[in-house]
Amino acid sequence: MRLKLLMLGVLAALSAGALDWDSTLIRGTTPGGRMFYEPGEEMSFSLVLEGMTNAVPADTYFLDWERRGDDGVVEKGRAPLPVKEPFVLRTKSDSPGFVCIEANVVTKDGKRVPKNHKWEKRVFFQGGAGVAPYAVKGGKEPADYEAFWQSVEKELAAVPVAAERREIPCADKAVRLYAVRIACAGPRPVTGYLTVPVAASAANRMPVLACYRGAATEEMPVPTGGPHDRIRMEINVNGYDLGRGEDYIKGFFKSIAKPGYGYGMDPESNVDRETSYWKGVAMRAIRHLQWLVTLPEWDGRTLEVSASSQGGWQAIMAASRFHKVTRLVTNGTWGCDWTGQDTLGRLKSTYRPKTDAPALAYYDLVFAARRVACPVAIEFAGLGDYVSPPSSLAALYSALPVPKKITYVQGETHGWRPGGDQTLTLDGGYDRAVKAQRVCPDPIAFITDALARGERRVTLPKAEYWLTPAFGQTAYLRLKGVKDAVIDFGGSKFVGTVKTRMLDLEDCARVTLKNLTIDYADLPFTQAVITKTDADGAWDVKVIDGYPIPDKGEKGDGGCWPIQVYGKGDWELKNPMRFRDGIEIAKTGVDTFRITGGQDRRGDVGDVAVWSVWEKSRPAQSVCIKSLRCSECRFEDITEYATPHGAAYEDYFGDANTYLRCRIVRCPPEEDLFPRGLKRLRSGNHDANMHRGAVRGPRILDCEAKYHCDDCVNISGMYGLVTESKGGDELRILVNYLGLSIDDGDTCQVMTYEGKSLPDVKVLKVTADGDTTEEEKAYMLTLGFWPGLEKSCRKAYRLKLERPLRLARGSVIISNRHQGNGFVVRGCDFGHTRARGLLIKASHGLIESNRIERCASLAMQIATEYQWMEGGCSRDVTVRGNECRQNGGGIHVGGNNGAGKPLPADSHYDISIIDNELNGAGIFVEGCTGGAVVGNGGAKVVLNNCEDVRRDEPAARVFGESGGIVRLLGLDAVVQPYAFN
Repeated sequence: MRLKLLMLGVLAALSAGALDWDSTLIRGTTPGGRMFYEPGEEMSFSLVLEGMTNAVPADTYFLDWERRGDDGVVEKGRAPLPVKEPFVLRTKSDSPGFVCIEANVVTKDGKRVPKNHKWEKRVFFQGGAGVAPYAVKGGKEPADYEAFWQSVEKELAAVPVAAERREIPCADKAVRLYAVRIACAGPRPVTGYLTVPVAASAANRMPVLACYRGAATEEMPVPTGGPHDRIRMEINVNGYDLGRGEDYIKGFFKSIAKPGYGYGMDPESNVDRETSYWKGVAMRAIRHLQWLVTLPEWDGRTLEVSASSQGGWQAIMAASRFHKVTRLVTNGTWGCDWTGQDTLGRLKSTYRPKTDAPALAYYDLVFAARRVACPVAIEFAGLGDYVSPPSSLAALYSALPVPKKITYVQGETHGWRPGGDQTLTLDGGYDRAVKAQRVCPDPIAFITDALARGERRVTLPKAEYWLTPAFGQTAYLRLKGVKDAVIDFGGSKFVGTVKTRMLDLEDCARVTLKNLTIDYADLPFTQAVITKTDADGAWDVKVIDGYPIPDKGEKGDGGCWPIQVYGKGDWELKNPMRFRDGIEIAKTGVDTFRITGGQDRRGDVGDVAVWSVWEKSRPAQSVCIKSLRCSECRFEDITEYATPHGAAYEDYFGDANTYLRCRIVRCPPEEDLFPRGLKRLRSGNHDANMHRGAVRGPRILDCEAKYHCDDCVNISGMYGLVTESKGGDELRILVNYLGLSIDDGDTCQVMTYEGKSLPDVKVLKVTADGDTTEEEKAYMLTLGFWPGLEKSCRKAYRLKLERPLRLARGSVIISNRHQGNGFVVRGCDFGHTRARGLLIKASHGLIESNRIERCASLAMQIATEYQWMEGGCSRDVTVRGNECRQNGGGIHVGGNNGAGKPLPADSHYDISIIDNELNGAGIFVEGCTGGAVVGNGGAKVVLNNCEDVRRDEPAARVFGESGGIVRLLGLDAVVQPYAFN
């Protein structure tokens, strides 16, 4: 047989003119090694023969070339063989995807010149380029994908994790070698070879390296050795018996494949996800990892995975379900984007199941990739590899929600990798994440394990940690019921790769968290330059390099709020909020959008529009740092550069929590995670400090909040809405999303629908009273609530009062115990936001020595907000020594009620506004008894419905009612207190 092949090779060489083609290739390059282009942009490829030592006869050999692509365009041609001067091929594509250029050396009659190579028996170039590869995404994930894989995990869990190990002789005496058979659900067990360093033991534990063999129909070779510093195991794809010889292997592969197909490739078995061959492969891949972590020699920290091609499919599939993997390295990863190929018309893999049955989507690696939680490096993505097409790897890379890296290689295929070709590496945080792993493999486990051991002071080694929560987990670090502990992050930075909550505390007491910076790799907002405007205020915008490009547009405010504009040049807020009134963002190109509708359409060419981009690929929670029912906790020296839509610091039902030197600010360019075409203009997507229902209010000290999208500080309780009164002393109330915040024995403020504040009343008993009725839902729609608020009012309660009250429907009640009373806001630097500096609805508080600058709305507002169901009226609040500059208004005390009437004098009590600098803004106080407005640098003062308020200048008369337009004397601008809620 060998002689016959040799003779055939000789004859082929003679027919090709006796030239030595075995050492030759066609080298293909692009100018500057460029591999990516924009839609419609010309790309050029220079092709030239390399490695030929003999003279090539003229007019004898040619280059047959073909251009094909994910865009469906096919072009063909022939050119003289480029021996000295390259042949330049030019093309373009108008849509995201990849273009493949194939060029073969042929004779005059079109026959390919043969070459002696294991995989590629031709002289050729096969490569290409990508068009907007960042826009190449996978197909549509099945709605029950996660449910299916959870059922597979249950099936797998029904089989105990147990293995048979047979030690076999090894040439490397520093390791022990085992043939391993692991019990597994499905048709066959897991089989492979394990090497364990002789030095490893339960007392000297070591890392684990899990490997997966790629596609092969030969028996896997027995290792001659293994690493001396780690445990290593490699399994085969198919689960066959080890060491049974060639005849067994041939019979085995014949038995598992349908006639005419390789294993797993026939259409029949892949019609049903349960009968697909790949279900068993996946289960074995997962079980491999499950068993490895039971080894007593494993160090319990490091579980790395390495694999290529079909092994890469196993590796990612396993890591998507088993989240103890710490790092995954793969190349030429196979099995990606079958759904995209079948439904979006991309070039298909030349080696994949021969069907487009929907069941294959459950084994599409793009969907599994969304659930991986460790750093991933794709070390090879050949632009000429159409076993693992480059578009499939681009879709895989896009889907990975982790620190990642991919290297594209020009002119190389799955089996042809001559080296010396142009390369391009994209690093999405992988190198930095791996660097941090050397400091601490898992910072979250480091903290939680220490607390579980009873340690009360935990100090994390300083590093820039890139974190990914397991699929379904909606917070990176959760602390529940922790008491009397200090967690010092040591000046570390946490970089979240998924837009979800970073720190979540529940029922904690006297816990301190400090010295941490938080940012998100996938920014929760995008920035786009306005390229065109029209008379209706529509904007055409183009996303700036380095910012997220949403997959589609948005209708309404829900997924993009707020849309803002920063002015060209100074990059300060120019349009605080374009919203409502038919607002729409329509996608017009790969990175272009058109924004229409909405209120406030200010924006000019060259300005930058910024809007929010929510996490939509998985379950997630808004708010960066959230605490629920926590008492006397401290947050010190924490900086946030972005928030997952919600507030930076949010505290519900807290009790005397402290925020010291905490910040939500723009990320400086020198600290940004990636290069961008323009510095970040936004920090957080919502409020900076949100505190609702606190027993004792927060202490916010020396903090900073700038360039976020809502109030800098909001301290309030939540009203219960009265919908029924029986005998005056029994009320039915509805509560919103915050839930019930009135307890037995609480004294409560009560405000009638008309706005009259009644004397406080004690609640004797609170009982659940079912759900909100349909009639009540309809009634709430008549009250002027902020759109959607009524939908959150789902539960009803009965209150038994100590005395009867005359309350009409639509009145409100709120506990004095859950308003945030006793708060302090001191020494802070706030501003550069679309809303207010401070919004206060609490009592017995101090606002002192703060700087508030360039808030588009009021510097401070002490006011009830019926339309938000937020209260109550404030008592004994001192506003002293604050500096307010260039805000949309000064200081406003007042509020609103169901009827929209001015508040009467018995609403607020003892509000003192003393020695503040307002720089031309005014002070408007409505509905207050007692207190003082003095020493405020000559600021104009307007009093309405006030009694016994001491002042050092005559009060100006008021014109217009509360909630309408009030011009504070001395201001050039009109202040609309509720325009920016």
